[in-house]
Amino acid sequence: MDYTASARTNYVVVEDVDGLKKALNQPGGNVQRMRRGRVFPTTASALKQSFTSAVARARREYEKDCAALGESPAPGFLQDLHFHDLRHEATSRLAERLQMHELMRVTGHKDTRMLARYYHPRAEDLAKKLG
Repeated sequence: MDYTASARTNYVVVEDVDGLKKALNQPGGNVQRMRRGRVFPTTASALKQSFTSAVARARREYEKDCAALGESPAPGFLQDLHFHDLRHEATSRLAERLQMHELMRVTGHKDTRMLARYYHPRAEDLAKKLG
């Protein structure tokens, strides 16, 4: 992808490159080549509302499961969870596998200060790397 709002290149990991190329070249298909605009036909508020509803539904199911087992639900579990928390979690998990400069390329961070907000390697992982 060459165009971004910040005039820099962002990379998207695609596992099935051949499948993507085929879909892009399929006449009348629903995959379009885009230089600008939305990639997904939704709004930020619709995504937020859907995520909030899904989390609330998951919490209700969790509470039902706890009641069926005669257990008390853990306070805070599936509560105060926001869509952006997924970015934090994904970045933290990727940090276990990638070097900082690689992680910056994947997440799109321009400098290490911004990435440091999400990058929280575990002490035991750092100890293993040090030997």
